[in-house]
Amino acid sequence: GAFADKNVGTGKTVAVSGLTISGSDSGNYTLGSTASTTANITAKALTYSGTAANKIYDGNTTASLTHALSGVVAGETVTTASGTGAFADKNVGTGKTVAVSGLTISGSDSGNYTLGSTASTTANITAKAVTVSGLTAANKEYDGTTNAAVSHSGVSFSGLVAGDTVTASNTTGVFASTQVGIGKTVTLNGTTYGGLDAGNYMFTDQTSTTANITPKSLMIDLQGQGSRLYDGGTTITLSGVTPTLTGVLGGDSVTVASGNVTGFLDKNAGANKAVTYSGFGLSGLDSGNYVLASSGAASTASITPRPVTVSGLTARDKYYDGTTVATIDHGGAVFTGMIAGDSLAASGTVGTFADPAVGAGKSVTLSGTLYGGADAGNYAYTNQTSALAAILNLSASPVVQAQLSNPLGGATQLSLGLRLIPGSPSTMPPLNATPIIDRTALASVAQLTSLVSTKAPAAVIVAVMREGSAFEPRLITVSIPQTMIDQGQSIDFSLSKDDAETWSDYPQRLTQSNGEGLPAWVTYERKTGTFRIVDSASATFPVELFGTVKDQRILIHLLATAD
Repeated sequence: GAFADKNVGTGKTVAVSGLTISGSDSGNYTLGSTASTTANITAKALTYSGTAANKIYDGNTTASLTHALSGVVAGETVTTASGTGAFADKNVGTGKTVAVSGLTISGSDSGNYTLGSTASTTANITAKAVTVSGLTAANKEYDGTTNAAVSHSGVSFSGLVAGDTVTASNTTGVFASTQVGIGKTVTLNGTTYGGLDAGNYMFTDQTSTTANITPKSLMIDLQGQGSRLYDGGTTITLSGVTPTLTGVLGGDSVTVASGNVTGFLDKNAGANKAVTYSGFGLSGLDSGNYVLASSGAASTASITPRPVTVSGLTARDKYYDGTTVATIDHGGAVFTGMIAGDSLAASGTVGTFADPAVGAGKSVTLSGTLYGGADAGNYAYTNQTSALAAILNLSASPVVQAQLSNPLGGATQLSLGLRLIPGSPSTMPPLNATPIIDRTALASVAQLTSLVSTKAPAAVIVAVMREGSAFEPRLITVSIPQTMIDQGQSIDFSLSKDDAETWSDYPQRLTQSNGEGLPAWVTYERKTGTFRIVDSASATFPVELFGTVKDQRILIHLLATAD
C-alpha cells in the first residue's frame, strides 16, 4: 500500500499494488482492477528540547533560550524560532525552572508535526557583583586606641539594580595607629549586608577610608597656691608648686613645659578662687597627642582678709535718762592697715555706759559694729571696744529749761507742748522744734516729776520729750497740776493731731508698762487719742502707759505736778 504522499491528511487514498492470490482454489480466481483504500496520516508530536542560558542576576525573570526539537524525521525540515522563557522568580538560584511559552514550529515539513506538552527547561541565576563605597569613619579625639566609629549613612552600591533594597551595617573601623593625625587610614572590615535583595548580590567590600585623630584637651592643675594676704592686687606666684596635668591617659608620658601664672580674676578676698595662667606648653613622648585647653586652669588659691584695727569711734555725751544707752558716732572711724584707695565704713555700733549715773569721762563699751564699703569683705577687723562720754544732769538741758519757762498768758505754749484750760482737750503745735534730750532714752519718773514740778503752770501740759527710734520708744509726758487733781473733777486731754500724723495713727491699745490694763480711774478713746480721768481724787500718780503704732513703741507718763 502506498499513500499518494507522506504528508499528514485524513481519508488519504492508499494505492495497493503487487497483489497475488494463493490457496487451493486460487486457480479459480483472478484479481480485477488495481485495488485501493484510504487511511489517515496524523501529525507527529515533537518534544521541545531547547535549553535556557544561565545568567547573572538582573532583577527580572527573563530567560534567554536556545531552541531544539526532538522527534523530527531525519532529513525533514522543522524548526522553531519563537517562544520565550521565564524563571519562576528573579532571585539567584541553581537549576531554576524556566517555563517556555509561545512556541511555534516552521519549516517545509512543519505541517506534519505538533508540539507535545508545555515545554520547560532549567538554568541558573548567579549573584550580581556590586562594589561598595561611601562608608566613612568619624573623626575622634585622641583616646589611646585605634578604634574608629564607622558611619553607613552614605553607603553606595555600584552595580545595584534600580529599585532593589540593600543595606550595609556592623562595619568595624581600625586606625593604622593610635597617634594624632590628619587623613589617617582607617581599615574597614566585617561589613554585613541586609535588605530584601541582598541575597542576589556578590559584594566587593569597601576596605578603607580616612579620618582624623585630633589632640586630647588637657587642663593644667596648679595644685592650689595656698593663700596670700589681701593686698588690693591680683598677682600671685607659683611659690615652688609644680604644675600637673589632668586628663592624661594612663601610660602616656606628658608633662607641663614652662609657663607662668598671671594672677587672680579679681582682687577680692576669698577661698578657692580661680587663678589664670599663660605661657604653658607640653612635653614628653606622647605630648603630640594632646593640647592645652584654651580656658583657665583648674587651679585655685585663696586671698585671706587683711587685718585692720578700728579706732576713732566716739560716744556722744547725753543728759541723764536713767538708761546706759549711748549713741555712737562713726564719722571719724579710722582703719589702721587699710590699703590706700580702698573704701571702708563702720555703722551700727551699740554703745553701753557702765551705769546710768551722771558723770564725766565715763567708759562706754562698744559692740556689734557693722562694716561696709566696697572693700569691706577684704578685711578682718579688730574692733574698737570702748570710748569715753559724759552723762549730764538732765536739769541742765537748755531745751528742758526753755520748755519749763515759757508763759504766754491764758495758754502757755512750750517748745513741744501747750498749756491747756482745765477740762479742755489738748492740741499740739507742729513738730518742727529740735527733739528734746537729743533723742536719748526715757528719763526716770522721779526725775521727770522733779523737773516738771519746778515751774509747772496750773494747766495740763502734753509734751513730746523724745522722738522714737528702732532702739528706744517715743516719750510723751502729761503733767497734771495737783490742784486740778484735788478738785476731784474729770480731766480731759488728748495726744496731738500732729502726733497722729507722725505715727499715721493713734495707739491701738494702751496698757500699763507692767502689762496690766489701764487704771480704773482713766479711760482712753483710740479714734481721737483722748484720755479722761473720770475721778481725779482716786487717781494715783505717776503712771507709765505703753502702746505701739506701726511697730513704734510709745511711752506716756502721767505725772502729778506742783502748782
